[in-house]
Amino acid sequence: MYYKPDWGKFNNGVFVRNQKYKLYGDGRFYDVENDVLEQNPLPQNKVVGDALTARETFQAVLNQKPSLSP
Repeated sequence: MYYKPDWGKFNNGVFVRNQKYKLYGDGRFYDVENDVLEQNPLPQNKVVGDALTARETFQAVLNQKPSLSP
C-alpha cells in the first residue's frame, strides 16, 4: 500500500507498507507488527532476510511515485 497524505501534520508523510513492515519516504523503516507505535526504526545496515526484501520492494515503489517535495 502506498499512501501520501498532504494535510495537517502528515504533510510529506509518504510511505509504503504491508502488514509487517513500513517504509517512509525519508528512509525510516519499521517492523510495525512488533513496533506498533513506530518508536524504533530498523537500522538500514541490520535489515536482512524478509525485512530486506520488503525494504527493497517498498523502495522501488517509492521511486516510481511522485516527488516528495510539496
